[in-house]
Amino acid sequence: MPYAILAWDYLKSGDDWPDICHNGKSQTPINIESSIIDDVPFSDPEHMSLAFSFQEKQIPGQLTATTYKFEGDFGTLQISKNGEVWLQKAQIVNAHFHSPSENHVEGKDFDIEMHIVMKDESQKHTFVVFGVFYKVGSTVNKFLAKIIENFGLETKFNLQDNFESTLVNSFYTFAGSLTTPPCSEGLLWLLDDKVREISKEQFTFFYNLWPGNENFAKGKGNNRLIQPANGRRVQHHLEKKNYYWSFGVGIGLVLIIYKLF
Repeated sequence: MPYAILAWDYLKSGDDWPDICHNGKSQTPINIESSIIDDVPFSDPEHMSLAFSFQEKQIPGQLTATTYKFEGDFGTLQISKNGEVWLQKAQIVNAHFHSPSENHVEGKDFDIEMHIVMKDESQKHTFVVFGVFYKVGSTVNKFLAKIIENFGLETKFNLQDNFESTLVNSFYTFAGSLTTPPCSEGLLWLLDDKVREISKEQFTFFYNLWPGNENFAKGKGNNRLIQPANGRRVQHHLEKKNYYWSFGVGIGLVLIIYKLF
């Protein structure tokens, strides 16, 4: 497939991109590390929940000069706080892939990162992006299997195939930007903290498109360099079971120590 000619590339992993890409203060991707994370337990009034409603579309994927993407109306996301009030609604407009991942967690990158890009109907944010990490394991990912099998062809694209549930209660969130020029800021970033497994063969498919392709940015991936947090905090919204499991473990350790002494 022919590539469109762009005014930017990944030869320096975005380090040579101009304007706000260079001097912005809330740029993405970032490294999510414990020193900048604020946990938000499920019981906290500030805890947010994400409710997706997906639509299946018969559509071909597009291999562009920078990514592999699907464009269309794939559904909506509604964000609520403590299960009571809808804060905002966003419309899904595209999903695309990066390899290796752009965002890191505790200094670690992942084999693939998918971005679900949405327009914020409340206009509070320029865009809302939901990111999903993938790593090589022993499992064949059914969602990616369909995409790879129908590469460049029309396929029944349904993001719901990538989710165990359309209700997401455990995720990271922070203020950020587009990860490609013009690097506009004012985005709401949401990152799923559940990493999906993929097979080695599935990873190889994406690897050969970008980091393993000498004709693409001289063998570099389509991932931008990590950007400074510049004082930004990351909220980690926790599921009820995660919160109470952690609480239970803590109580259990206290009881064990008490019995020992």
